Amino acid sequence: MILGPRMSAVFILSFIANVVMLSFLGYKYVRRSPPKQWEDYTLFDSYWQDRVAFFGILNKLHGNDVLLVGDSMFDRLPIEELWPDLPVANRGIGYDNTRALLTRLEETVLDGNPRKVLLFVGGNDISKRNDLEMIIQEVVQIINALVARNIEVCFVSLLPRGREYSPSRRSLESINKDVRSFNHAVQQKCRELGAQFADVTESFIEKGYYLNSHYTSDAIHLNARGTVLLAGLLKPYIEENILPVQ
Repeated sequence: MILGPRMSAVFILSFIANVVMLSFLGYKYVRRSPPKQWEDYTLFDSYWQDRVAFFGILNKLHGNDVLLVGDSMFDRLPIEELWPDLPVANRGIGYDNTRALLTRLEETVLDGNPRKVLLFVGGNDISKRNDLEMIIQEVVQIINALVARNIEVCFVSLLPRGREYSPSRRSLESINKDVRSFNHAVQQKCRELGAQFADVTESFIEKGYYLNSHYTSDAIHLNARGTVLLAGLLKPYIEENILPVQ
């Protein structure tokens, strides 16, 4: 069918309008949906974004000698209330992972000019990504970025999942096997990079390398008893070179 000049113009304008509309909808979808190859849902979560913005504001207001940086294990640790006299602040964000932490490192950590960082990250990655080598490489990138700014680093060992944990993507056995391998590999990397490694895992596990049910209510996060235990294990690393270790 041959279109007249007027019909051709209408057709072209309609085509352009449809392209613009599809591009706009596609842009909104891309902004809302995480890249499938990354699975970085944290980057598109409003809680994560709000916490990053809030930490950025806090860093501009005042610095802190020691920062706790990581995922929900630190996010749930009320460190400032347990030891209000220590110059320590919490920069943990629930659901965080290694790639998301690399994204927020400058704003939420480096801008605060801390002397030391206690780092706990990788557990969410292991639960969702069957790529242990890449996860470890990303942890090394984080440590290197901190060390390059003359920041002392102490990596805190990950905890396995409990027997009642019901994973949605990987088997419980695969997750806990990777947690053990991850801890071993990162401990070696810390030696090579001049970082500390706080091995707290043994205090929380039961036979078979599972998170002890006495310290968790959901087989993944620490309950009140577990949280207090973790805080006590970390206290010497926070006090080091600040206050005499009791």
